Amino acid sequence: MLEPAERPMVWTIPAGLPFARRLASELLRRAHPSTDLADTTILVPTNRAARTLSRAFALAAHPRALLLPRITPLGEVGEEELGPGWDDGVPGPSMAELRPAIGHVHRKLLLTRLVASMRRERAGGALAEAARLASELSTLLDALQIQDVQLADLETLVDEDLAEHWQETLQFLEILRDHWPRILAEAGCMDPAARRTWLLRRQAALWERSPPGSPVIVAGSTGSIPAARALISTVAKLPHGEVVLAGLDRTVDAESWETLSESHPQFGLKKLLETLGSDRAQVRDWPGSESTPKAVARTRLLAEVMRPAATSHRWPETVPQIDVDAGLDGLQVIEARDSVEEAGAIAVLMREALETPGKTAALVTSDRELASRVRTTLRRWNVEVDDSGGEPLGNSSAAVLFRLAIRAAASNGRPLDLLALLKHPRATGGDSRQTFMANVRAFEHHVVRRVFAWHELPDVEAELRRQVERRPRLAGLERWFGEFRERFAPLRKALAATTDAGAIVAAHRAFTEWLATPADGGTDGLYADHSGERVQRFFRDFEAAARPLGPIPGSEYPALFDEALSGIAIYPRIGTHPRLSILSPLEARLVSADRVIAGGLVEGSWPRRATPNPWLSRTMQTGLGLLTDAHRAGMGAHDFVDAASVPEAFLCFARKTRGNPTIRSRWLTRLNTVLRAADRPPSAPPAIGLWQQLTAPPAYRPLPRPQFAPPLSVRPRRLSVTQVRTFLKEPYATYARHVLGLRALDRPGRRPGLAEFGNAVHEVLERFTQEYGESSLPDDAAARLHALGEEVLARFQPADRQDERWWERFTWAHRLDAIVRWFLLQERRHRKHVAAVWGETSGEYTFGNPPFTLVARADRIEVGRTDRKMTIVDYKTGLVPKKMDVASGAEPQLPLAGVIAEAGGFPDLPAEGTVGRLVYWKLTGRRDGGEYGPALRPAETSAALAASLDRLTALVREFEDPETAYTATHDPEPYSDYAALARTHEWTLAGLRDPDE
Repeated sequence: MLEPAERPMVWTIPAGLPFARRLASELLRRAHPSTDLADTTILVPTNRAARTLSRAFALAAHPRALLLPRITPLGEVGEEELGPGWDDGVPGPSMAELRPAIGHVHRKLLLTRLVASMRRERAGGALAEAARLASELSTLLDALQIQDVQLADLETLVDEDLAEHWQETLQFLEILRDHWPRILAEAGCMDPAARRTWLLRRQAALWERSPPGSPVIVAGSTGSIPAARALISTVAKLPHGEVVLAGLDRTVDAESWETLSESHPQFGLKKLLETLGSDRAQVRDWPGSESTPKAVARTRLLAEVMRPAATSHRWPETVPQIDVDAGLDGLQVIEARDSVEEAGAIAVLMREALETPGKTAALVTSDRELASRVRTTLRRWNVEVDDSGGEPLGNSSAAVLFRLAIRAAASNGRPLDLLALLKHPRATGGDSRQTFMANVRAFEHHVVRRVFAWHELPDVEAELRRQVERRPRLAGLERWFGEFRERFAPLRKALAATTDAGAIVAAHRAFTEWLATPADGGTDGLYADHSGERVQRFFRDFEAAARPLGPIPGSEYPALFDEALSGIAIYPRIGTHPRLSILSPLEARLVSADRVIAGGLVEGSWPRRATPNPWLSRTMQTGLGLLTDAHRAGMGAHDFVDAASVPEAFLCFARKTRGNPTIRSRWLTRLNTVLRAADRPPSAPPAIGLWQQLTAPPAYRPLPRPQFAPPLSVRPRRLSVTQVRTFLKEPYATYARHVLGLRALDRPGRRPGLAEFGNAVHEVLERFTQEYGESSLPDDAAARLHALGEEVLARFQPADRQDERWWERFTWAHRLDAIVRWFLLQERRHRKHVAAVWGETSGEYTFGNPPFTLVARADRIEVGRTDRKMTIVDYKTGLVPKKMDVASGAEPQLPLAGVIAEAGGFPDLPAEGTVGRLVYWKLTGRRDGGEYGPALRPAETSAALAASLDRLTALVREFEDPETAYTATHDPEPYSDYAALARTHEWTLAGLRDPDE
């Protein structure tokens, strides 16, 4: 057995120094023929640390060739690291018990099945919710196994001290304790964390029994994992074993050292030294790592910032002893207005570093959104940066296509889901991309923009057939969509019922692969790049793991798929800049850079916010010996000090994130407190100013408001009475519509609004009036109107597919019911005094030279029994014009319809007649259902007709002058389709409006 060394060989490399370079330089200096460097084993915390140390050896040895030492991450110790015969005579579990680590997807689905079975037994529940809980359970299992807590330890929790729901949770965890090991054994696998812990302890046992004859060095680990801490303790006792700590602060006074809490950055190292049986005073500086006076001042400043609360009363006497100016030299704080400005300033700092040959820069942050913003911002300079967090696999192009396919199938082909799927960059359906997109654009224009958000595939197909009947040239589009529908059908069918999980996955994969098939066949379009290859591997694992689930409700598959896809990251293989990197605080350990930027220093990001665990309360976690929130904060503090100790360091935070105020990190608050005591505010770099200059809009001279005078030959000579008001008030809109031929497109996936409600009311009343206009009302008039209403409303809101948000807002059925009651009451009154009623009748009137034609479609025209005068009625479901505007011709729609009627322009009406009244029926469906709007008496009606015709005639003559331009106005029509095209806000705000307006 290994005997403890007289004094463990423990070293430290002070924070702020390039750890890997100093370590490599000294080991190269030591190396000689009798001590071959290749025989040395170095254990480091992470894979990135291993790569960094390998590069450091290569750079230190340049230009000589070098056989590198064996550099292994502590979490990646495997059988090959243990050497031959490692299982002989070592106490503990044997080699026969070591099994491969279970895959991420396989494990998640096994846990999902276990959770789902438990929930069915107790309270039922969806498989999707079981998958979410399984993800949390997977995290809990890792935490238990990393901290070497056995599931059997759950018995130590006191049930009666817990709330009832926690007791139920504990009962399930006991089921997990009993069944999960058996499930793993049947699968022939081990949990990854348990396997790693097993190997670490096995390695420690082997070295205890047979100490290696070559050097073994543990570098940069804090020993936060019990199994790793035990292995480090073993290494420290080896004849050729050494432990090199990162950033042990020996300037902390003895009183503070004794009172360190878990949240202190040195607590982890203190606990490790206690495990090693080493005193802090015995730890020596690694050869060649002596600190400069500036570095010592920075270390002392940060030590004061992190001084334990128990001794913070000593600040007035300790702070003046620090050379604060030297400590602040190279340390700067950036306070941004929001996360966008913070990301921009960081990107500027990283880009600026590239101006110095050989200079490196690293962003260290826990905020993945900030990292993504910085990475995107750097692309404005065509700089791709290595991000240790990678990109979620679910956001990759190939995975997004799979997710869009399942969403479209789950919604049964709702228009927006179909359009998003078909517009994906990899969608080709066996055609060239150009041909495929031509069909998609035609499909969007002729079909998708004509249906509502809740319509499904049958409705979309029906609309397509209607369009083909109207436009036979679209027959090719119907054939194209027919092939898509046939390929789509198996996946839709699988999700519409309870289906075998493996069959759903197969249908999902088959359809998506077909959709991404290029014109030359194959699946290269989907799996061509690195992310596509990773998605392909994921699908193989997912399909194999899903089969044992058996039949599942198809409606739960999308959430199950998304949950299985979560937690997997992809990393770029090539193309990133060698001198820039984005690192998580963990990955940043042992990685050095000339310029370090600590970003996202706000509470909840760094340190991270404690998240509730659905399986264990905090009391239960503490009782089991899991890491506490304070301990995690201490590790975050250690990483903060490492970042802030670099000679050129920037500490960044934003006052707002996503529009919400933030709280700066507690460590920045402490830094400000210390600096205020020293009367030394931190300096702020010009990075924010540079970013604001880069993003400031350039100076511009606003263009004058639009005014165009097209040739007379293309000017409109025919207008509807509904467009005359626009012609009077907004000539530019008339130009855009009738000269340029521009029409506003309906939004895809739109929901019915007030305009559609008005159209529905008009159609119901039109059809009823046309059927019974010249006859008496039937006895079942109310039932007939209700039947018409249900028929019309079904096109807008099918009864079996109600969109509650829309339905609750408009309640069309109730409003239409009230309108019908009010309408019938008026009909019965009016029928006593009218000879006939016409609904939605069309007419036109031509006047002037050259001729100008006015067209109209009147909602309702009545002819009196006695005076034979006509009454023009306009239905309004929205705002009703003021009587004075109608009389003056400012609201000319109804008076101009009267002009056409008096001229005999409505062929369904008597050839001659006089308009006696103009009336508005306000049909809102509120209160009584309707009411009379402004009504003009016979004398007023005559004057209104004349005034409206005179205004229109004058306007037509004005635009018969080739010099008269269609000019944009500062006050366009409400909800104008052309205000943006006319750039109204631009020239109005710029003061370019006509002073006479």
